[in-house]
Amino acid sequence: MANAMAVQVTIYLNEADQWHHRPLHMEILQYLRQENAYAATAIHAVAGFLGRQRVETAHLAETGGKLPVIIMTST
Repeated sequence: MANAMAVQVTIYLNEADQWHHRPLHMEILQYLRQENAYAATAIHAVAGFLGRQRVETAHLAETGGKLPVIIMTST
């Protein structure tokens, strides 16, 4: 493994993203596990934005599933 190269990938989603009626971040984690990724973590952010959307924060009364979810994986 001395010549192996590690790669880290970061994926930005929001908590409302789904795939076949399941949370997309969970589907991605399952896929990465099946593909033998070394590690992967989904982090639910308390504030953030995607693209040109407005900043969403967890202290708003109703966020409507717009808070960011970040997946970091290493191979």
